[in-house]
Amino acid sequence: MTYAYSNEVLRLKEKLPKFLQITIGRRLFELSLTCADQIVVANSTEEKLPHMKVAGLSIERSWMLIRMLHDNKGISRGEMQGVSERLSDISKQLTAWMKWERERLKQKDGAKPVPAK
Repeated sequence: MTYAYSNEVLRLKEKLPKFLQITIGRRLFELSLTCADQIVVANSTEEKLPHMKVAGLSIERSWMLIRMLHDNKGISRGEMQGVSERLSDISKQLTAWMKWERERLKQKDGAKPVPAK
């Protein structure tokens, strides 16, 4: 899902006006890659939560940039809606995974709570 999102962001970036492409578009694409990368790392390591948190922060920052692109007429309302829906799906999946991981750690450590943030 994050791979498809990164590809979608890349396609949007390429059609932006030059100024938006090299500023907001470049940053949005970097954040999409950071999110995907952190999810891959979290999936293959024992210490998942720190990587999940970085991925979640990348999602939050991406929403701000998507809105900025729309407000500056870089993307249409439909494009904003499409990319926002995909990002929302990733966010929901990541949130559920983080909840599962916290519960797993709580069970592993006995009753020792795992902080939410």
